[in-house]
Amino acid sequence: MKFEMLIESFATDRDGRVISRHRRRKVHSFVQGYIWGMCANMMAEVAPDPVLGWVTDVDGLSHVIRNRQGPLSCNGALATPDPGIRIGTGSSPVRVNQTQLDAVIAEGAGAGQMNHQAQTWTFEGIVADQATFTMTRSFINNSVAQVDVREAGLHIPVVDLTPNTYYLLGSRELASHDTPTGGAVTLTYTIRIVL
Repeated sequence: MKFEMLIESFATDRDGRVISRHRRRKVHSFVQGYIWGMCANMMAEVAPDPVLGWVTDVDGLSHVIRNRQGPLSCNGALATPDPGIRIGTGSSPVRVNQTQLDAVIAEGAGAGQMNHQAQTWTFEGIVADQATFTMTRSFINNSVAQVDVREAGLHIPVVDLTPNTYYLLGSRELASHDTPTGGAVTLTYTIRIVL
């Protein structure tokens, strides 16, 4: 059995015409937050013994990771950047100890910002020896200048003593999308288990 995550993306201009597309390919950039988050959620302990250790959240604060509730919630809402699929402008290689995207694109219509749309989900079902679902999120450039999208990732909250959001996955597999004013970038992550 193998667990796979894939990413595909495209950018459109203000008229909805596709101006760049990157076909579906495997994501190879799980970071430390992924294994910590999985462990905490599967353990479902308020005070795990042994302690899982210190983990840095997306705001740069360190916490002893623990879990009180257990969801791997990643459902980005309209105009709400976290949790969910996030994008950025950074271009350095993903590191296993990385705790956030290099340069996160903020929500808004100001310079370098994009409007985060609600994330959508599709359960593609079980076919032969694999089960698959997808999550998709679009980002609209309502600023007055082009925004160069070069990185993507997932921000997923892990509830410890207070809710904190952790960076679980970085995708430098995402090539550059130079998104013009009025244009948009849409990313789809596909998650599947293959027997």
